[in-house]
Amino acid sequence: MQTVVLGPWGDVTFYASGDSLPLQPGLALPDNLRHNDRFRPALLHVSRTDSLLPYIAVWPERSHLPDARDSAAPWTLEELSGVMLTEWGRGWRCRVCDGRVDALQAATLPFFSDQLRHHQWATHCPHCRAHVDRAKLHAAMIWPADRSPISSTEP
Repeated sequence: MQTVVLGPWGDVTFYASGDSLPLQPGLALPDNLRHNDRFRPALLHVSRTDSLLPYIAVWPERSHLPDARDSAAPWTLEELSGVMLTEWGRGWRCRVCDGRVDALQAATLPFFSDQLRHHQWATHCPHCRAHVDRAKLHAAMIWPADRSPISSTEP
């Protein structure tokens, strides 16, 4: 686990990809992302409100992935270059075929908003292949809801 101070407004704690950190009530990191170091659970601490906000941090493909273990050297802001924080979008509906999808939706936060250009984005509905502009499915990743890789931590 590594915590990086983003400035006077807060800090973010990153966990190893295999760590089990609830991202939202009843949800855990999807199985297909759990052991992929590009996707790591993260908690954003907002100083002003003392809030803890859960996200999934996504590193760009082919980028340097810093070691998230406690014993690793402390991270710096430079090591967050290109990192995007995402939130779950569940049960979105394609406007073309009416198919349901789950998604990783980019969070627009002060420090992380300029990182979005470093990532590839979903381009088509996984059901009907309609372009995301027609389908109204703008997200970093989308997959069919009926085959969602999201693992529930509820019984």
